[in-house]
Amino acid sequence: KWAVGGTGQAGVLAAYAAVFTPRAAEVFLDSPTATHLDGPHFPGILRHTDIPEVLGLLAPRPLTIVGGRDRAFDHTAKLYELAGAKGKLLRKGP
Repeated sequence: KWAVGGTGQAGVLAAYAAVFTPRAAEVFLDSPTATHLDGPHFPGILRHTDIPEVLGLLAPRPLTIVGGRDRAFDHTAKLYELAGAKGKLLRKGP
């Protein structure tokens, strides 16, 4: 088991890697972008999902979002709550 993380768009890419890699036991994001409109850019992705929903797919694994007070991440918090993992999502700082 291992942890993944990154800053900004690189953090979002790390989250995607964790979604598709069950061995990623924990994810740490520093100032991730809140929408694919701000990157990373994947053609057509917004027809299907956006970053807050992808982060919700990580539940019940621990997820820390520094700078995650953006209202967009409220949706991620709701998904963690629905998955019974409310305590495993940590949102820090402005």
